[in-house]
Amino acid sequence: MEVFDLNPDPEKIKAVFQKYFAFKRKQEMRKIPLAPILTVTIVLAAIGEWRGVRSITVISLVLLTAYLATIAIYLMRFQYRANRFIKSMIKQSNNSLLTKRFGFDDQEVYYESEALNMRLKWSYFESYEINNGDIYAYKANKELAEIFSAEAMGEQHFPRFQSTISQKVPLKK
Repeated sequence: MEVFDLNPDPEKIKAVFQKYFAFKRKQEMRKIPLAPILTVTIVLAAIGEWRGVRSITVISLVLLTAYLATIAIYLMRFQYRANRFIKSMIKQSNNSLLTKRFGFDDQEVYYESEALNMRLKWSYFESYEINNGDIYAYKANKELAEIFSAEAMGEQHFPRFQSTISQKVPLKK
């Protein structure tokens, strides 16, 4: 098993999680059907103006405003939760449970810190996805299990890790 040191720098931890939450926010925003709702609103407003029925125009503009406000509130709540999570991770960066050494082979992933030694079989991870030099591994309940960062691992270890995880864990659909 190849084992190497990690240096849990709070700024690097913050950057990795900010990148993860930006990636997730982008995925969530793709699910919002913005184009159909805007189209319906514009068509309703045009019909209201064309037929001279101001109430249809006003209703369509109120609906559009409410829809955009809902999106804005969602984004603010998402960012608030992300910031809280990142702050808690930075507070824990000096914790003795934080991984100081990391390793992997064809059978398992290995974590070591001052207070913890842990081995996880590759089967623990249900899926993974890649985003700009980071690998996000998920548990069976679709929750994030781990972020494997190329920056934290180093360029000499990350390509081999990426190759190993691609053989052992299915890519997230």
